[in-house]
Amino acid sequence: MAKSKRLFKLSKYTIAAIAVIIVIALWIIGMFLRFPYAKGFPIVAKGRAMEPTYHTNEYYATIKVHANTVLKRGDVVVYRSPKAEGVEFFKRIIGVSGDTIRIAGGKVYLNDQELSEPYLAEPNTQLWQGGFIVDNMAVKVPQDSYFVMG
Repeated sequence: MAKSKRLFKLSKYTIAAIAVIIVIALWIIGMFLRFPYAKGFPIVAKGRAMEPTYHTNEYYATIKVHANTVLKRGDVVVYRSPKAEGVEFFKRIIGVSGDTIRIAGGKVYLNDQELSEPYLAEPNTQLWQGGFIVDNMAVKVPQDSYFVMG
């Protein structure tokens, strides 16, 4: 009696799923080892300003974007401090070029409309003495700039 070999028949969907898993695994490995093709890096959230969406001392994967990439309100960005070497900020874009931002009584106003902030557990923006913005002061976002918070 001849032995029959049984080959697994893979559907095109199974092959596509395996390919996607391999690409994602390579991207993650590259990101943590900082391979040049990965164009990303891990970051650890520090502080409670982005909670409950992002938690302090947890690592998050990021992707580097080209300087000409158009970012929009609600995007979360990481950028280097212009003043302190090695310090990175993890913030959410609130306003884009031409927007007017105002914080009054703990609420954020975007173009004179109260900003809906479902990503916050308790939307109550605290301002501090000597900060960039003071209560009820309107700030117009300059051309080619973003207003970030978090």
